[in-house]
Amino acid sequence: MVEITQKEDFDNLLNKNKDNILIFFKHSNRCPISWNAKKETDAFLNNHEEYKNTSFLINVVDSRPLSNYIAERLQVEHQSPQIIITKNGAVLKHISHLTITEKNLENILQTLQ
Repeated sequence: MVEITQKEDFDNLLNKNKDNILIFFKHSNRCPISWNAKKETDAFLNNHEEYKNTSFLINVVDSRPLSNYIAERLQVEHQSPQIIITKNGAVLKHISHLTITEKNLENILQTLQ
């Protein structure tokens, strides 16, 4: 996952990837639940390379303004850890905490295809 840190980067991703599913992973490097969710997300991406170039990490500690901006822009209450899946600039699904598992991501993305 490529880490993004700026609001402009986030907006550019939404604007330039209208036809693609984008996965945004909001992660806190201070939280054990978030580390587990990252491990699960990484496992998912290792088995589903088609999403590797459209998955992005937001460090909620280091990039708090961006994290808050995403919550406001997409109208999704901030959680950490959290995955927000978008297409055409709209939220298709969001999950957080212990629901972030490799299997759950597989199931969700299969239904969104």
